[in-house]
Amino acid sequence: MVGVPTHLSKFSRGCKDVGATIVIPRVALLEFENKQLRYAETVRGNLTSAMTILNAHRIQHQEANIEDLVKTPDILRILSSGGANVEVMDPPIDVFEKAQEKAARHLSPSLPNNKSDEMRDIIIWVIATKLANEEGGAILLSRDEIHIGSQGNEEARNMTLQRLRDFDDTLDFLGVETPAGRQVKELLVPVWSALIGAGISLEPTINIKRFLDIVFVKGESGFDRVSFKMAAFMEDGKLMEADVVIRTNDASTHLELSNIVIDKQDQRRDKIVIDQKYSTPVELDSDYDEKLRSLRKMIGGL
Repeated sequence: MVGVPTHLSKFSRGCKDVGATIVIPRVALLEFENKQLRYAETVRGNLTSAMTILNAHRIQHQEANIEDLVKTPDILRILSSGGANVEVMDPPIDVFEKAQEKAARHLSPSLPNNKSDEMRDIIIWVIATKLANEEGGAILLSRDEIHIGSQGNEEARNMTLQRLRDFDDTLDFLGVETPAGRQVKELLVPVWSALIGAGISLEPTINIKRFLDIVFVKGESGFDRVSFKMAAFMEDGKLMEADVVIRTNDASTHLELSNIVIDKQDQRRDKIVIDQKYSTPVELDSDYDEKLRSLRKMIGGL
């Protein structure tokens, strides 16, 4: 039996905890299974060739059944390993008809001047927008440019479809705390009061709805900066969204907020810059490097 990758097990548990259903379009499932089958066949062929060479040179080795040794993963079992509800969606006829129209007329999310848009990708897009419209919101987890590019922004916004690139971003969006999210919260603690003092009426206690696109950068002597998107609750219950950059050293924390939007309205403010200096050095968690290594291991797909 193929083991369950840690990040996928965590993803499944997070979805279960918030009652989110993982929906896999049939066309995406078939594509995944086909890729895994081709990969398994390549590995089996390499192992068979290696055993043939060993036998030809009369080198002893452990006998093995190649078919049993190399298995293809069951993605449905893997994604449900943490208790999440997983469904496979067969597209109804209206999805095919809409996808066909988008492909033929190069409508959103088709890439401009691209003559090779995959019908498969457009079907996935139509399924995602359909679910978002029917369920009052959905997340499309994809790294394909056709799904996350700016050409689909307006349709995604109208359908309340959130497009994310990786599993941790998805968990953060759903409100499931991740190691990256915890580390960012720790970095916000020293500057939170100063941020409120700068005119952003945030709740006195850090209350984050979600972090997105967290990127840690490590310099030569340690932690250098982190950038991310943040949505935080204000005292009046409204939601503030902003792009954030934090730089820190032993003596100070530098924070920049830009593209600030309050309560999803186009109420943008000038950039807010805060430099918080300390009379005594402030240290990050002693296990920061270990956390960073763990984060790097978790980054990536299947």
